[in-house]
Amino acid sequence: MPTNPSIGWQKLLYAYYNIRTCYDSLNWGVDHLFSTCKVAISSNTTLLALADKLTPNPSVIEVYSISGTKVWSIFHNSAIPIVDFAFHGENLVVVLSNYTFRLYTDFHKTFNQYGFNTDFEPLTNVSESTLDESQNYKLVITNLETNEIEEVVEIVHTYVWGNFLVVRYRNKLTATNLIDFSNYEIPFLGLDPAKIHCISLLTASNHKLECLLSYDSTVYHISLDTQQRTIEFVDKVITVGPFKMMAASPNGSFVALFNAEDSQIFVSNKEFDRELLIYDTLNESSAPYMMEWAGEDAIILSLREEIKLIGPRQSSLSFFYDIVDPQDFDLSWNHNPVENNSKFSIPIIKSEKDGLKIITDNKVEFLARVPQSSIDLLQVGTSHPSSILLDCVDKLQHQSSKADTNITYLKSEGTLQTAISGCLEAVLDEFSPIWQKKILKAVSFGKIYDDNYYNADEYLRTLNTIKVLNQLRAPEIGLFLTYPEVLDAGWPVIIEMLLKRSKHMIAIKVIQLLDLKDAESMVYVDWCCRKIMNEPDMAQLDLFKIILKKLLSAQRHTMGKISKNIIPVADIFQIAHQMGRMDLCQLLVDIEPSAIQRVNLLLEIGQVELALIKCFKSVDSDLCRLLLLHLKNTLSLTRFLEILNQVEKRSTIQIDPSDNSPESEYIQKFLRDELFVSGDIIGNFWENSVAKCNPKLLESYYKYDDNISQVNRLKVKKYTLEIDNGIVADGDFENYYQIERNKLQGLAGADKKLSKLLNLELDLLETKKKLSETYQQSFFQEKSAVAVVEKLIEMKQLKVAADVCRNHKISSEKLWNLVLEKYCRAGEFERLHSFIVKANPKAAKAYKAPISFETIAQTCIFYKGPAQHIDSYIASCIDASASWRAARYLENGSFDNALEEATKADNAGLIQLITDKKAAAR
Repeated sequence: MPTNPSIGWQKLLYAYYNIRTCYDSLNWGVDHLFSTCKVAISSNTTLLALADKLTPNPSVIEVYSISGTKVWSIFHNSAIPIVDFAFHGENLVVVLSNYTFRLYTDFHKTFNQYGFNTDFEPLTNVSESTLDESQNYKLVITNLETNEIEEVVEIVHTYVWGNFLVVRYRNKLTATNLIDFSNYEIPFLGLDPAKIHCISLLTASNHKLECLLSYDSTVYHISLDTQQRTIEFVDKVITVGPFKMMAASPNGSFVALFNAEDSQIFVSNKEFDRELLIYDTLNESSAPYMMEWAGEDAIILSLREEIKLIGPRQSSLSFFYDIVDPQDFDLSWNHNPVENNSKFSIPIIKSEKDGLKIITDNKVEFLARVPQSSIDLLQVGTSHPSSILLDCVDKLQHQSSKADTNITYLKSEGTLQTAISGCLEAVLDEFSPIWQKKILKAVSFGKIYDDNYYNADEYLRTLNTIKVLNQLRAPEIGLFLTYPEVLDAGWPVIIEMLLKRSKHMIAIKVIQLLDLKDAESMVYVDWCCRKIMNEPDMAQLDLFKIILKKLLSAQRHTMGKISKNIIPVADIFQIAHQMGRMDLCQLLVDIEPSAIQRVNLLLEIGQVELALIKCFKSVDSDLCRLLLLHLKNTLSLTRFLEILNQVEKRSTIQIDPSDNSPESEYIQKFLRDELFVSGDIIGNFWENSVAKCNPKLLESYYKYDDNISQVNRLKVKKYTLEIDNGIVADGDFENYYQIERNKLQGLAGADKKLSKLLNLELDLLETKKKLSETYQQSFFQEKSAVAVVEKLIEMKQLKVAADVCRNHKISSEKLWNLVLEKYCRAGEFERLHSFIVKANPKAAKAYKAPISFETIAQTCIFYKGPAQHIDSYIASCIDASASWRAARYLENGSFDNALEEATKADNAGLIQLITDKKAAAR
């Protein structure tokens, strides 16, 4: 039987603490880690970067997983030396002496380089400090070559806090946002650099950074707000310094400060107005090397061969490491530890959200407060329901009757589900696979007897989570994370960690086990990017087939039948472009699921013509219009007009006809000319959707296309649009006529086709003149013959309107539609009826007209015309069905006529409807 984990617990006041081994042997072969190596630790303590501590400017940085496996190395032989290094997430940040830093984004030495001491964003100092800011301390030297005074800008230390790279100099800080790479300068105006002892993070968010500066005997609170563009210094007016070390709790609520001169640790709230603890370290085995928090209620000190846990009320716990031989023990070591620390094991500690990681030369451990769920389950003597259920597993084989008694008791007390939930909560905190299996076995046993059918989804989710955590903690992966740490980081971040380690298959299994569908595309995209980088000599078509096969395989678990790629390929495209694989880029565009992204990618590599063709193939008119406007604004007119007249080039890619693989069939599908985009399609769309609002641009297009007839029409249209809408003064119609006539004749020139168009305009101008003189009001402002006819209808001059229609070849259907709409809209139903009657002098029952009487009847019903007239129009709809006429009579309120037509149609439902409405109307 395995030993109960509670045996290793130690109690501190009201809480239990436990130190558990993560890895009990490390492969790096490093001795005296703290003494000999400069160490940078990544977020969640998944990576360590090591360099020689005795070398001021290291040339080699080695990155290890916390299981001791070397991940990658940097060999820096540049003339610009390395000053410092730190981690942003798992991305290594290397600071160089020329005030630039390299941000390594993977484990293959891919980096981008940025500056951090130039181009500072402006900040407003909102401090209420009484410091003399005019007193600006600077370290200067004389340049012997130029004999000029120069300031020495010395980098003291580098930190990565949240998304900020913070570089400390003697007389200032600089902060670089590692998301948008904007720089901010925080000068220590009025502060003597010699009195600055240390600096520590308080809290960091996306747009705000708060830190503490130990200065002389006090502490300054420094706040940088990048949204408000402000910086603030607040003196906390403390007199118990100076402080050699400071550490804030994970949520920034409490601060621990170590005064090395008095050997005391002070703990207060972040406002420094309430002192919570004073702890004397004078009698400890050494002065503290490191000080961190374990959760929110305990401070951890790294001492010589010891980890000291300090809690409320001066309470403490000690965890010891290598025991020192008596002959090596020297009390004077306590007073001067720096000179002798290479003789001893000094643990490196890193605070986490739920505890603390402890790293020594040969071991990694985790110290944390024992959660209540584990206490309820595992503490010796507990009577919690989860502990009773766990006891059933031990009794099941040899004392089954007692196991049955326990289950019966839990059911009778109604606590069986509480017991199951308690076990599931506690198992997530357990590291030992043996105890994990035992606890989960207890849950399985309890579920059998649950009459309320306990939800198995929670059990399955917990089981899968345990499987994933154990896989991540394997030494070959080296991601020893607790469940709260995983929740804090987020599963997508964990998937990214696996991808950086090239564990694509494990990442897919994690996604499937935990149903992380949103993270699936990330894995396939990363695999494809790696494939392109690792195969620089492979033929581009062969490489594309491999990538396509991998992307299509992503849907085999979800969609069954392969249809098309649904994974965005923008990141793959970028890598292909960087590697100079232009044919591959164009092939990748064809499988990008987003039409907008396809266009953007092609524009990014300067393939304007191809982008336009792909845009039109998407059959998205808004996208086509937007792209054409973009090209008009960014290209020269000649280049733009050239693109409008392009013809799609057929692909030169050839597929082996004997290749029947799904990938080849997929490629053939988009190479096939299902929609051939020609210059006519593009130009016509441009002409009718965008350019019609810009006559000048449209004329340039017609001229480039040598379309003289359209140029002529455009000239006439331009003249029409420029017709004066004003009233001709004092009836001077003849003078106005001559002016307009001269304009039209001046447009003609030697172009006969244009002259024909202009003659039509001259005829219309003549008509306008005669009508103006006849009715003594101007018709010149009307821009077309139809407009002239509309005005005559409004003037009740229908006969003259009909003559104008004949002279200018306007159809009688157009005239009738104009009369119908104008008179109905004006409520002139009697005039309309008179017009219809005059057109049918010999009509007996049914009228006739160039337009259908169905249209006349429905228009009059809509405008609420006289029922008697509408009935006669409905009766004239001899081509319509009886049911249709019945419905129109009903709309008009003519129930008897409607009933008669419905009877003819033998429509029982309509007859009943008419009868009911007739009865209701009485």
